[in-house]
Amino acid sequence: MNKSQQKFYEKNRKRNKQIIIRCTEEENEKMRKSADKANMNLTRYMIESALKDKIVIYDMKPVIQMNLEINKIGTNINQIAHKVNTYDLVLKSDMNFIKNQLIELEEKYKKLVKKMSKNRE
Repeated sequence: MNKSQQKFYEKNRKRNKQIIIRCTEEENEKMRKSADKANMNLTRYMIESALKDKIVIYDMKPVIQMNLEINKIGTNINQIAHKVNTYDLVLKSDMNFIKNQLIELEEKYKKLVKKMSKNRE
């Protein structure tokens, strides 16, 4: 990039001001880890930290696990639908199995929402 292109780029940037801060190696590492944990780059994390009351960080592992469970239930429903289409019958045990999976999933969902809501307070 030549100097005129660089000036044009810098002039038209949304964030065209630079702030330089001094910190210890430990502070730098902690800020970078916090930014990574929040799935943000360091610039965005620092701006959000300064301008917002609080940054809420959610552990997405339970959400990913719930998504896997939903996919498994979908697979089970497809298997039951295949049986119905092939044999023109549905077993009560199959329906009860799906019903119990859905009830269990709903309980996990409610706990997850409650936990995530507490993190926002």
